[in-house]
Order: sequence, then structure tokens, then C-alpha cells
Amino acid sequence: MNATVTVPIQSNLLDLLMRTGLGEPAAIVPMALRQYIVDRYLQRIEIAEKAIAVCSGRYGTNYETFSQRVTTDQAYFDTINREHPL
Repeated sequence: MNATVTVPIQSNLLDLLMRTGLGEPAAIVPMALRQYIVDRYLQRIEIAEKAIAVCSGRYGTNYETFSQRVTTDQAYFDTINREHPL
């Protein structure tokens, strides 16, 4: 699916792009948008990994083990819930 969006661009940036021969805006903008999206999701992954590390330290186990035990071991769940109410 293609969509058309009008995006204001500073004229000096557009002039620089055209003078340096880096490419046509119609080709560069989709690549730049894709790179921006990838960068943002990498930031989100980094934040999630930090949160997982904090939780792993708090509960003394990795996420997979914690998830399995909290859903299958009632005594473990009760202990965790007492120490760290959910």
C-alpha cells in the first residue's frame, strides 16, 4: 500500500540534498523513515531489556523461569505475591 503525505522540509536541507547528488527526495524519504522506525524500535528493545534485567535481579531468576514458576507453582506465586504484591 502506498500513501502520499506532505512533509515540510527546510529549503536549505532540500537544496543541500539536491546539490550534493545524494539522491532524489522521493527515494530518500522512505529510506530515512524506515531507518527512523528501526532506530525507535531498537530503543524500545533496549528499554525492555533493561526492565527485564531489573526484574531478573529482583526475583533472582530469568524471565522464562519466573514466568513458568509463577503460572505453575502456587507456593512460588504466593511467596512472590507476598514479597512483591502484583
